[in-house]
Amino acid sequence: MKPLLLFSRSSTSSLANPSLTELCQLQVPEQSRIWWCPTSVFCSLPLHAMGQIPSDDGKKHYFLDLYVCSYTPTLSALIQSRNRNSASRSLDRPSILLVAQPDPSLPTVGGEIQVVQALESATPAAVVDGFLRHRFVHFARHGTLEAGKPFDAGFELYAVSA
Repeated sequence: MKPLLLFSRSSTSSLANPSLTELCQLQVPEQSRIWWCPTSVFCSLPLHAMGQIPSDDGKKHYFLDLYVCSYTPTLSALIQSRNRNSASRSLDRPSILLVAQPDPSLPTVGGEIQVVQALESATPAAVVDGFLRHRFVHFARHGTLEAGKPFDAGFELYAVSA
């Protein structure tokens, strides 16, 4: 069995069901955004892609049908981001930072780029600057993750020219 399929099936009982039970006990309404803060090997797992959840109506339901999943690298990063967001940004005008580079192995990125009228170069400095000015980020890039080296993970961006 493929590892991702195995994860999807086993995650229902070990992760989805306990999480749903806790969310219900905390009275978190469905369709709310929840934040995952995975550590260690869980950083490389697609927690949002948990397997099918049992339902009374006989229809297929998944965790993503019930809650909007987001990720944060640390709880302090989430808290700091929320404090900065509430203090310096207007919530009535949404904004998003798009980071994309065309690549033959990502054939749809070109179309995604065309949707955006003005796209800054995806240098590390431009991306970090964009984090400070946008509430949402959508990455259409390759990334790297090596088992056992979580701090070496990252997104591939244009090199900064000297």
